[in-house]
Amino acid sequence: MPNIGEQIQVYKNLKTKLWSVRTRTPKGWRLEGHYDQLTVSNATPHISVKGAERIKNKQSREVVAWIDCYFVSTEASDGGTEVHYNPYRRSDFHYNSDATFSGCDAAFFPPNNSPFFVEL
Repeated sequence: MPNIGEQIQVYKNLKTKLWSVRTRTPKGWRLEGHYDQLTVSNATPHISVKGAERIKNKQSREVVAWIDCYFVSTEASDGGTEVHYNPYRRSDFHYNSDATFSGCDAAFFPPNNSPFFVEL
């Protein structure tokens, strides 16, 4: 488990149906583990544009988008505003209202492979 306040990257693992967490090591970002739910702070979206183009052309699965953030806990609260990312529909993270998500102070990654939520 990451330390509280440690910088992490979070993405939805489509195979395990869990949230995957990467931590920074001397050799670069490495998978730290999979979690059912998480709470993070200072969440900022990151998308590899070339990676998104590649998976659309090949119809394959690989990690091309994640949230850069800081670890808070392995529990998530209810509520907030849903945020989605689907490279086949849009090229950005977005709210249900179609507004672009550009970051937030707190984000919650709930269980059951749901979209994640942000506190506004």
